[in-house]
Amino acid sequence: MKNESIRRQDPLYVRCPTYIANLEIGSMAQHPSPIAIAIAQSLVPPSNHVDKMKIQPCPKTYLMSTNPYATPKAPLAELKKIHLEYAGFWIRTGATLIDAVLIIAIADPLLITIYGWAYYTEPQFIAGPADFLISWVAPAVASILFWMKKQATPGKMAVSAKIVDARTGKSLTLGQSIGRYLGYYVSILPLGLGFFWVAFDPRKQGWHDKMAGTVVVRPTAYDTDAVTFDQA
Repeated sequence: MKNESIRRQDPLYVRCPTYIANLEIGSMAQHPSPIAIAIAQSLVPPSNHVDKMKIQPCPKTYLMSTNPYATPKAPLAELKKIHLEYAGFWIRTGATLIDAVLIIAIADPLLITIYGWAYYTEPQFIAGPADFLISWVAPAVASILFWMKKQATPGKMAVSAKIVDARTGKSLTLGQSIGRYLGYYVSILPLGLGFFWVAFDPRKQGWHDKMAGTVVVRPTAYDTDAVTFDQA
């Protein structure tokens, strides 16, 4: 708490009732009640240089600076350096599970409506044109569009991960997106080895990432090796 001599030298103390309220009665509200202001005014120290008619509310910026519970003005990156890290195997697995649940939630009701429960009791590789469109074409098109427009599918958005060009850090091109999706089949064929490769690769790339020249990154504030790109 400020002592009396400092109080008298502080123009905000003698002119700003809200500031006084903050100091004297612990009010942290940006818009204190009339009662708080009245109490604050009664606490103004006597001074020959104080014109009570000049007492006025504090500037909003000052109120925010005197409130220890307010959102910091400085960007979070200045408070603690935030950079990108390569998204690892488990975080990407979680994102894939989220995407799988969403696809099932959308596709299964449509397939059951069209083919009935026989779609599951008498399984076929492709039950018909509708199955091909719903189970194969739609997920591919949706994934490619999400990669190009949002840099992530909903699952990766949920874990704050993005798929970007490995050299520039920019969004994928159409060719990269198609190549990455086709790379899924290459990754899954040898018992999913191309997906497990993410766990051991220095840049956490699966085979499909290497084929398309992509990496999956996410922001972090921890002391990890920051992701760097060859081109801006």
